[in-house]
Amino acid sequence: MADLPLVLPFILYFSLPFYALVRKPSPYRPLLILPIAAIALYLVQFATTDHPIFDYLLGNLICGNLVSSIDFILLTDVQNELRLSGQTGPISRTSLSERLKWAWKLFIGVRGIGWAHEPKHALSIREKNVTRGSFVAKQTISLVGYVFTLRALEVYQHTTGSNYVPKHFSGTAHSIFETLQLPLLASLTTFAHMSMSYTSLGALSVGLKISDPEDWPPLFGALSDAYTIRRFWGRTWHQFLRRMVSSHGKYLAHRIFHLAKGSVASSYVQLYTAFFISGVIHHTGDYMISCLWQGRSLHFFLMQAVAITAEDGAIRFGKTMGIQGSCWWKGLGFVWCWLWFSYLLPIWLTPIFEVVDALRT
Repeated sequence: MADLPLVLPFILYFSLPFYALVRKPSPYRPLLILPIAAIALYLVQFATTDHPIFDYLLGNLICGNLVSSIDFILLTDVQNELRLSGQTGPISRTSLSERLKWAWKLFIGVRGIGWAHEPKHALSIREKNVTRGSFVAKQTISLVGYVFTLRALEVYQHTTGSNYVPKHFSGTAHSIFETLQLPLLASLTTFAHMSMSYTSLGALSVGLKISDPEDWPPLFGALSDAYTIRRFWGRTWHQFLRRMVSSHGKYLAHRIFHLAKGSVASSYVQLYTAFFISGVIHHTGDYMISCLWQGRSLHFFLMQAVAITAEDGAIRFGKTMGIQGSCWWKGLGFVWCWLWFSYLLPIWLTPIFEVVDALRT
């Protein structure tokens, strides 16, 4: 159980990476990763709360913070390499107060919004010239919509007896409809929960003049982009992990393997590294629920890289055959993505739901 003795480790676990961002470049700075990694292992082992969903999210947070710390402490000379949009010189040459503000923006800005490394192509287009009052009003209306969506999903599941995981993966008979509805139920629930939290924070932050409306683009991209697995993960889904997983892939491809930037080999090293790290982050959540490494998150996310590889091959083959992109082919792509997640989501989620059900009985 998480209790008072865990408060100090948690404080240290998030304070040390922040201190690493504030501290000027030093040959001793990389040593900070040692206590951070040690605390991460301690928290994963002892910080469970007996609330499965919270433990799962906590595991993701703990591992994600470690992965991000490795990026910012070992892989990247942050104060000399990373810059806010419009920043003219390295932050290492400025005062402590300026470095504190800069470090805080980097620490909480996991999607890179407002930074030179912001993945503009992967984020939703932001509305311009939006007043604070208008932004807060729109966020409030959206928040009501997310609450309504979650309630509607609860009612649907209660009245139909549907679950996110078709029972056939536990050996019970199933219908095709049960399987095909899973991507919709799972994605809608995750979308609504995450968007509700994000929208609330955005409205509060902008309303209190802590940030500006343009700092809060929509959390998820357009559903119309999800006609390939690559575009689903790279554009439609949230981009919270993008920086931390891509930096490791680039480091491995360019600094370890010395592959040419833009080459096919470099691209696939980055692809598989990104999904491997994402799998490890989510697999830590699996472990936090059951204290057993029996989850399937790593399998699920590595299979995304395999699917994208096959997808790329099919697209290249189509181009050599003279097939041009069209609405018909995009429609086929949507069907492919839907069937892919209908097949793989139950394999990923079944162990999690089995543990959750066991803990509740």
